[in-house]
Amino acid sequence: MATVPSTQTFTAGEKVTSTKLNAATKTVLDWLLNPPLAMVWGSASTSALPTDGSGVLHNFSLEKFDTDSMVDLATSADKISVQTPGLYELDWSYGVTITAATNTAANTPGHVNTNVFLYLNGTPVGVTSCRPIAAGSVTVAHARGRLRLAAGDVLQMQTQTRLATGTTAATVVPYNNYNSPSMAARWVAL
Repeated sequence: MATVPSTQTFTAGEKVTSTKLNAATKTVLDWLLNPPLAMVWGSASTSALPTDGSGVLHNFSLEKFDTDSMVDLATSADKISVQTPGLYELDWSYGVTITAATNTAANTPGHVNTNVFLYLNGTPVGVTSCRPIAAGSVTVAHARGRLRLAAGDVLQMQTQTRLATGTTAATVVPYNNYNSPSMAARWVAL
């Protein structure tokens, strides 16, 4: 766990020396330039997603960066574990592509609704959606938010895919590119 640095104070009339000024600012500035942050991305699976609305917890395959030991893909590829308490900016995205679809509604391409949930300690705290239409199309859902997190809090991402009205069957797979799927957490304040 990173330690948030404390600031030094100066008394009225005290002579400001470069040594004390450096001690008062360097540690704080170093901290602000490299706060706790982590980003995971990529899909550990290319298997088709269920289209019955059941949830799929996402496992990541790559660690983009981690400055506070929040990621351990070898033992828990589905989470970011917060080490330093504070206010975090969170970012998550997930893309899907339809490789095949069957529809019953006339003049309507097959499409699905995929919801992407951000979970905090097993409870959904954010959601975004994407709706690819017709075979071969790709859509990416992206969301951002801020949450106050405690040491030990766990962030995870889950998808739920359902067939849209008029679509009787679809094959939906994760879309992997440079930023999808991804999940990131960045400390921004105490």
